Amino acid sequence: MNLSASVMLVEDSIRPARVEYDPTNDRNNNPSKFFKCLDPTVKSGDLVIVTTSTRHGMTVAKVVAIGYEDVPVDFDSSETWGWIVGPVPSAQHDAILATEKSIIGRVSAANANKMKAELKAAMGLGTVSFADLDLAKAAAIPAPPSAKETPEA
Repeated sequence: MNLSASVMLVEDSIRPARVEYDPTNDRNNNPSKFFKCLDPTVKSGDLVIVTTSTRHGMTVAKVVAIGYEDVPVDFDSSETWGWIVGPVPSAQHDAILATEKSIIGRVSAANANKMKAELKAAMGLGTVSFADLDLAKAAAIPAPPSAKETPEA
């Protein structure tokens, strides 16, 4: 009898799950592994934190199947079943990354403005007006001729 799986015999709220550490088989010695899950919100496709014998006792894996319908439990197997600690809070992480991107954009713009001002000041251009010169207007590409201007064949 597999004692690590035996808890599923007495606790109905535990669901079996199959996870993968890395979908690339050449970097993945064990393409999938079995875990027990108490969190009812965990579903296939979720990134989850799982127990392991390395990396401080935990690592991240992806759920590829969950529930008795998709993950048969072999109570005679010698494979040890670990636990899914919980889902990775990726929505929170995505929000942090989006905020960081905005901050970086604003800091970059402020830095560019500062550098422009410093270069203008160093070159004595701070009081020189260039309002009469419109580079964008001078470099404008002429519009294609309208249908009225195009000679008929």
